[in-house]
Amino acid sequence: MWLVRLARVLKLKSVTQKSFTEYHSKRNLVERVHAVENRALSNEVFSSTAVRKDYIIEDQHHRENMEHMAGEVQNCLARTQYVLEMTYKVFAHGIDTVLLYIAFLSWYTEDEVKQFYAEFKDRLDTKFQNDKELEYWCQHELYKNKDKTSLKLKCRANKISGDGKKHELVKRPVEKLEKHVLPPVEKYDGQMS
Repeated sequence: MWLVRLARVLKLKSVTQKSFTEYHSKRNLVERVHAVENRALSNEVFSSTAVRKDYIIEDQHHRENMEHMAGEVQNCLARTQYVLEMTYKVFAHGIDTVLLYIAFLSWYTEDEVKQFYAEFKDRLDTKFQNDKELEYWCQHELYKNKDKTSLKLKCRANKISGDGKKHELVKRPVEKLEKHVLPPVEKYDGQMS
């Protein structure tokens, strides 16, 4: 895909990529780079007649079908989000300096990349907070001695929501009934021991 984009930017008629390594090999760089895309595309079916059933090659109806199919392929690849997640992890603190290049290589606009990074950062922050709460509440006696079903029953008996993860089912009744609350965790190291 990168070569196609490069050919379009440079206005070349064709581009040829050569690889002398055997197929289905860890040494074949072409297969390694596009492994995620290949996996995503192999699970989808794309129709070349989705917009217009009757067409002649190179007419307007054919172009509409091909544009529609290209959009479906792009949406399928967008769902993988592999490139953007990887670049966020690598360039998390200097993303503004490489944003234009990331947008170019991932077929997104700069605004779409910025929006993805903002949402991805929020997801990571939410996961981090959830992990911190789990670490904190798993020390409580209710967490250690009760299973999730009995905690749900306890929540219902106290007219508290019984939805969520086990540590949330411990947190709600303890905070509502002001029972034994643990001291705050001093340092969170990310280990879920």
